[in-house]
Amino acid sequence: MLYSFIEKLLNVLLFIPFGFFVKLIWNVKSIKIVIYATLLSSFIEICQQVIPGRFPDIWDTAMNTTGAFISLVIIHNIDQK
Repeated sequence: MLYSFIEKLLNVLLFIPFGFFVKLIWNVKSIKIVIYATLLSSFIEICQQVIPGRFPDIWDTAMNTTGAFISLVIIHNIDQK
């Protein structure tokens, strides 16, 4: 139970910098950042199907996308100040 929570939390934290860097480097719209995060995370999960000892999980994609979204909320709040 605790492992599952920590794993999900780490997946969220992993993609928070992704949103910041994509916004900083390419300055794309927020919806595109969420789409890019979802695509990248999905690609990672698909690759895990062929890597021995790795198991794809839809929750990883959901948590990674959530992390990217959280970074956008933070960026939006910083821009408002």
